[in-house]
This record gives sequence, structure tokens and C-alpha cells, in this order.
Amino acid sequence: MPNIEVGNLIFTDNNGNNILSRGEVGQIAFEIHNRGTQPMSNLYPTITEATNSNRFTISPTTRIDVLMPGETVRYTATIVADRKVKTGEYTDFASCMNIGVLPERTCMNYRDGAYNE
Repeated sequence: MPNIEVGNLIFTDNNGNNILSRGEVGQIAFEIHNRGTQPMSNLYPTITEATNSNRFTISPTTRIDVLMPGETVRYTATIVADRKVKTGEYTDFASCMNIGVLPERTCMNYRDGAYNE
């Protein structure tokens, strides 16, 4: 059984107000730690927009080939708000990790500037 920990979530945006405004670029970054005793391979961290408004473009996922026991990597996704985002409009982003070829996942949500499991 995999033992993976996802934490230390950080959201940043161009102007530093922690809100993605129309046309602005931001990043969600987090650490992925292998707490198990076996190497983990073929990890695919993925950020998705929970509300599916199609107003945000999220960079494609990157495969983590191998994560050795005790090893930690930092994953960063870039998010761009399109020109149709209205003032006061918001969305939630979720992160899921596909682990290998098995349908095992570990997920976290980013809402209102806080990490929620």
C-alpha cells in the first residue's frame, strides 16, 4: 500500500493579493513525500478547476518517474485566468495524484487560501 503525503501547499499570483484577476498568472505548488518503505513510480500530480468554469488554463501535469522512500519533491502548476473572469468570481482548485497504473489516488483541495483534506 502506498504511503504518500501531500502538503506545504502554496498559492502565489503576479500581484501578490492571492486572487487571480482577469488575465493574471498564478501558481499552486506543493510537496509530495514518500512516507512508505518502497519506491513509488509513475506519479501524475494533477490540478483541476473544481467548478469547471473553463475560465482558467492550468499547465499540463508532469510525470514523476520514481519517488524513493523518504524522498520529497515539489510540484508546481501554473494557472492563467482568462479575460472573461469577473471581479468577485471565484473557483476552487483540487489536486489529485494518480499513482502508477492502479486506480489509487490521493487528493487535496485548495479553497479560500487554506489547505483542506
